[in-house]
Amino acid sequence: MKSIAVRGKTEVVPLRKHVAAVHIGSVGLSLMHRKSINAALWFAQREVRMASAGQLHDYLKEQEGTELNHTVSIHEFRQYVEYNSNDYDYLKSIWRELSQISIEFDLIEGKRSWEIMPILSYVKIHNGHITWRFPSEIRSALLDPEVYAKINSQITNQIQSDIAFALYENTIRYVDIGQTPWLKIDVLKNLLGVDKDAYKATKYFNRKLRQAIEQIKMVAGIELDMETTGRPIKSMRFFVRKAKQTDFLIEQDVLPEQSDIESKLAIIGFTKAQIRDIFNAFTNDHIEGKLKWLDKKFRTDDSIRNRAAFAFAAFKDGYEDNAARPKIKAEEAMPSLTASNGSLEKLKYDEFSPLLTSEEAGKIKELFHKSFKTSLNGLKKSSPADDTALKQFLEGDWEGHELVTKFRDFAEGYVFMRKELLQSLTERVNQS
Repeated sequence: MKSIAVRGKTEVVPLRKHVAAVHIGSVGLSLMHRKSINAALWFAQREVRMASAGQLHDYLKEQEGTELNHTVSIHEFRQYVEYNSNDYDYLKSIWRELSQISIEFDLIEGKRSWEIMPILSYVKIHNGHITWRFPSEIRSALLDPEVYAKINSQITNQIQSDIAFALYENTIRYVDIGQTPWLKIDVLKNLLGVDKDAYKATKYFNRKLRQAIEQIKMVAGIELDMETTGRPIKSMRFFVRKAKQTDFLIEQDVLPEQSDIESKLAIIGFTKAQIRDIFNAFTNDHIEGKLKWLDKKFRTDDSIRNRAAFAFAAFKDGYEDNAARPKIKAEEAMPSLTASNGSLEKLKYDEFSPLLTSEEAGKIKELFHKSFKTSLNGLKKSSPADDTALKQFLEGDWEGHELVTKFRDFAEGYVFMRKELLQSLTERVNQS
């Protein structure tokens, strides 16, 4: 399976994975097992967030003593783990095994208690949907964790080995501390899903670790250095730091709270460079306020035919108010945003859609998939049309009016925001 490399963008709603579920041990957990565990946690957390209306702790307390099921379409599950095959028997086997494999929780910090159980207590696959339950003993901790690691699926989906995946998850939460605790070799092997009798010759185990470390650096921008004790090696720890380069999903100049705002700008159609310019020029509060104002305008003003163009002008020319202009000239503060499209006019979807190359059309749809899903997941409030479009999106109903409207708006904004593409399509339209 080929994963899609996504650079420079932080996932809007990363998985909040309880540390006890991060530091798990079970020999035989494959890469797909680990991805599926994260998917089950992420979709369940999203579901209870929506159901609880902001009162998650109270909601979970009310559910105590009940069987709390979670459901997602197979289509959306496949998107989350980037599984491109139609081999449903394989997916069934993965979920079946997750309901059977015993997992030892909290191997690094589990000094208060010891727990071992399958992570899923019930699984059902029917009519294109997967339904599952977590064991009641750990349900609340998994769905509303107090101590957790943030796991970004856009990173983990690029990792190609189960050892690298497990090593990344077990070290990422220590990036601000700088180092992991000392780990006995048998414990480390268990965390990585390796049998304690495997790689008895240290050099072979070290080779596997170095391969995993190189992969983590390449896709996540995290550098790991090993330190060992004993001969033969008895224990090991890792020094953890961000790589000096910033061309990775972890961007040092983007604050965590910007991620929700990023998604809203992306769904309108702003490019990554334009989004960066907006953050450089304005405070988060101002951007959030501008987006709220734009949302209200879009809902109440039917005369706005091209939302992307309107939003583009709102930031560039200061629609709504004059209270928070950049301290320097807009051209200097926002070079990408203020770059002129010359005399080119915006194009309608029906004009340029038949003229797109397969690569261009695929790119637009790929970005719409990512930005639309993450945008609506991050919204605190949504309109009935948003809810319907999301339902259609999750069910793969690309004939639905609301979803089609969202996609057409996005495509028009995408083209308008990209000068070279707009110019090329304008020429194609004029020649057709």
